Amino acid sequence: DIPGQDHAGPEQIVMDLHDICIDPDIVIGDRSPRRIVMRGFFQQADKYVPHQNLIRSWLRGICPDVPYQCNTLGIHLRIYDYSANGWALPVSYYKEAINRVLALCNPERIYIFTDETRLLPGHIPFIMNLPQVNVHRGSDIEAFALMRSCDRLIIANSSFSWWPAFLEDHQQVIMPWNWQPWGKGQPGDRINPAGHLYA
Repeated sequence: DIPGQDHAGPEQIVMDLHDICIDPDIVIGDRSPRRIVMRGFFQQADKYVPHQNLIRSWLRGICPDVPYQCNTLGIHLRIYDYSANGWALPVSYYKEAINRVLALCNPERIYIFTDETRLLPGHIPFIMNLPQVNVHRGSDIEAFALMRSCDRLIIANSSFSWWPAFLEDHQQVIMPWNWQPWGKGQPGDRINPAGHLYA
C-alpha cells in the first residue's frame, strides 16, 4: 500500500465546511487507490457515529496508548489564532464549565491543553494555582491522546478537542453551544451521550 500523501493520483477532495457536510461512506466505500485531501472541520457527530470504531482503529499505532484515567479533568483552550480572529471563547464559558465539573467532583488531576501557555493566566486564573493543575507541554499527538484518556473534558470550539471528546465515552463533556461566529453548535452533536453538555 502507498501512503495517501505519497500517492500520485487521482486526487479526491473531501470538504466539510459550515453547511457542507460529507457522507463518510463516499470515502470509505471507494477502495480505489487515490490521494484524499480533506479540507474543513469534520465535526458532524451524526455522520461519524456509525464509523466510530473504525476511526478508533485508524488511530491505533498513531496515537500513544494512554490508559483511561479516573477522576481527571482535561481543559482545552485555543487562544493564539482564535484571539486574533475574535473567535476565542470568553472567560465566562470556562468559569461556568469548571464550576459545573467541580460541583460534581474534585478531580485528582487537571490537565490544561493550549496553543498559547503565556496567555493562560488571563483566561482561567481561577484554577491556575490549584495543586492538581498540570499544563501539558508535550506534542500535539500526545495532547490528543491524553485528552482522550481524561474522565471529564471541557473542550474549546476546535476540532482538536472535539475529536477526543467524540471518540471516547467520557463521564462528562462540556462543549460550547456558541461554537463559531457563523453558527451555534455543531449539527448532530446532540446525539452524543447525555454526559455531553452545553455551556
